[in-house]
Amino acid sequence: MTRIIPFSTAKIVDAICIASDNNILCEALFDYLQHRNFENIGVACSEKETLDFLGRCDSSILIISANLLDSTVFQTIDALKKLKTDVKVILLSNKIEVLRYFEESQDGVVKGLLSNHESMSDLYYCIMEVYNSRKYKSGHVKRLLLQSQISSYDLPALGCSFSKIKELTKREMEIFLAISNTLSTRRIAEALFISPATVNNHKASIIGKLSLKGKNQLLSIAVWYRTTLTNIA
Repeated sequence: MTRIIPFSTAKIVDAICIASDNNILCEALFDYLQHRNFENIGVACSEKETLDFLGRCDSSILIISANLLDSTVFQTIDALKKLKTDVKVILLSNKIEVLRYFEESQDGVVKGLLSNHESMSDLYYCIMEVYNSRKYKSGHVKRLLLQSQISSYDLPALGCSFSKIKELTKREMEIFLAISNTLSTRRIAEALFISPATVNNHKASIIGKLSLKGKNQLLSIAVWYRTTLTNIA
């Protein structure tokens, strides 16, 4: 363990543990969180160190990368469930199968999903969301997951939908492009100064005009559309 808070027999509240076999990542996160005035920060490179630290905490956030020196993230999180402590997990990974597994998991332990290429500000936002008991997926993670789903759709049908995009109104196009950046309904509403209900009404209209099957397909074609335009440019 590179750094850890001083040992105390008292239970630690609101601690953060950084668990990774990448020492550079650990040091960077540790320094950033200290500058953000977080206290009670632990750094671990193995499952044993992680569990030892979290076992001393009443409530904590674990920021964990896909692998530790002596374990996988799956094994470590299974072991966490046996601890009688409130641990909320933020997972860092670029592996689609890992992100997909924990996105679909119903165990409730993993609250945040980030890729390994997020900015520190994205990490901070995720920590605050998780701290307030809200789940969070970064825009990059959403795009990774969506791109992995595109092959399961009827690509010729999606191509036909492309030709219908010109039928969208100016406001619908604004919302379509916002969706392509994986913005939530609430964030789109805030950006366009309209209500979430109005955003949902526009989404329903877009789905109808493009002959899509629902919001998931709308999200996929929006991301695909933006990616296609970027590649052409």
